[in-house]
Amino acid sequence: MLTKTKTIFLGRDNPLSLALAVDLTPVKHNSITRCQVKVGDILLDSQTSPGLFDFTDISRLTLRFGSAPLFVGVYNATLVVFFVDQPNGVVWGEFKLVVK
Repeated sequence: MLTKTKTIFLGRDNPLSLALAVDLTPVKHNSITRCQVKVGDILLDSQTSPGLFDFTDISRLTLRFGSAPLFVGVYNATLVVFFVDQPNGVVWGEFKLVVK
């Protein structure tokens, strides 16, 4: 469950790294087929904006939202993760996202 406040800086290369786990067992991020993050009314999707999501480190999911089409503010964000055996996605959690 994601409960912390995360901060991104528009126009900067400050990634957010997330370690996802189930029952304290890390999820291998190379098993993720797609991610979505809903930030307020804006949906960021790894299928339509692959440069915003980095799956190369199998221990962490990295969000590179410095170039995302977001506005300065504080938002409720929801992370949805898709796997081969869960094609409709799993709501992984919610967090506060501060955009500066």
